[in-house]
Amino acid sequence: MKENDGGGMSNIFVWQGRRGNDIILIVNISIAAIRRRENMASVTTLGLGKTMEKKLHSVGIHSAEELTEMGSRQAVFRLKEQYPRTCVVILYHLEAAIRGCEIRQLEDACKAELKAYFKQL
Repeated sequence: MKENDGGGMSNIFVWQGRRGNDIILIVNISIAAIRRRENMASVTTLGLGKTMEKKLHSVGIHSAEELTEMGSRQAVFRLKEQYPRTCVVILYHLEAAIRGCEIRQLEDACKAELKAYFKQL
């Protein structure tokens, strides 16, 4: 592993190789990007529990900001791929969390749109 400071931005470069059937792994991680992620709020700050936080982490969503930026539909799409038994209520919970309200406060039209989206997954 090699750390490089080029122009004020640190990067970590990782290289891995193997003889025979070559497997090469090259990773370039920006230290600044890691620091930004560390400063982001946990998804539990949106009112979601630890279990949901772990599931979201497993599909690449690590913060409340990432979830909000991505949206409930894309998040549930990822969850459904990883966890096929994910139900429409999870989509409602994610949408409510992003909007900062309770599920029962979601409008019927919003729930109908979310349900239609979920059915086509």
